[in-house]
Amino acid sequence: GAPDGTRLAFESLVDKHLELFVRDLATGSTERLTENKDEDWAPAWAPDGARIAFASNRGDNTAIYILDLSTRQTVRVTTDPGDDINPNWGSDGRVYFNSNRSGVWEIYAVGPDGSGLTKLTETPAKGK
Repeated sequence: GAPDGTRLAFESLVDKHLELFVRDLATGSTERLTENKDEDWAPAWAPDGARIAFASNRGDNTAIYILDLSTRQTVRVTTDPGDDINPNWGSDGRVYFNSNRSGVWEIYAVGPDGSGLTKLTETPAKGK
């Protein structure tokens, strides 16, 4: 849910693919946030409640996107050919996520504008 506890972001199956929705818990109204044929998440609220980070395969692979709730604009913040999944916001304002871009799953962080990509873990490659 949103940091202030008034809204809930969730994904739901629409025409055989997942879309993002937000529900106002006080009024019960639900608003669809995304509309495309690809899979949209596992939504994660920003600490300020103004943005939602999610993973989507709407490009050539699964990447991390950020949706600004005031403008309804979506920005892709990761562009590597590997898959980027499970975004979560840190208290430092960056988005933390898992990626297999190095050949094994690692944890990375990136700024909400796509800057400052940092690899945080170092898992040995399989067989080493």
